[in-house]
Amino acid sequence: MQMTPEERKAFLKKVSKVCPDPEAYKKCFNFKITSLSISSAQTSTGQSACDLSELLALSGNFSKEEHASLLEKAKTALNNDQFRQGFKDSVYFVDSGGTLPHRVQCFKSGKCTCNCIFFGRNNLCHHCLAIGIHLHCVANIVKAYGGRNLSNISAAIAPKKGWRESTIPKAIVT
Repeated sequence: MQMTPEERKAFLKKVSKVCPDPEAYKKCFNFKITSLSISSAQTSTGQSACDLSELLALSGNFSKEEHASLLEKAKTALNNDQFRQGFKDSVYFVDSGGTLPHRVQCFKSGKCTCNCIFFGRNNLCHHCLAIGIHLHCVANIVKAYGGRNLSNISAAIAPKKGWRESTIPKAIVT
């Protein structure tokens, strides 16, 4: 769509009147993963402790190895100060190792969401577990867990180009 010079001038005049909130701009512009680490006093009293026994209710959905891996990665994220609270109370940002952090939202009911790939397939990830440990609500997260997302798991292993007869060995076709 092309604009006439007059339309463009009028549009730019409207846009130039929009002024962002300077405080919100500063918060976004200066965004960094900052320390929300757990003090040694909290750790020694066990307030932030979580062990495999709290994840036993997930046994039908995850193997012991997956339990251990989730818990270990969550504790690493906590110990390395890889998260910070967002602008809303229930939103946290966890360092992804990439350019953008993962956005984790943890509700009072225990329901969690995350934008990472692992969460998309499993409806639980170490990012959610780390925030759950931080908020002392791991039991609520486990209780609210509804199982893996089977449609995303099956789509993840489906061939990208579609099924063709040429992919079947000739011995089966004949």
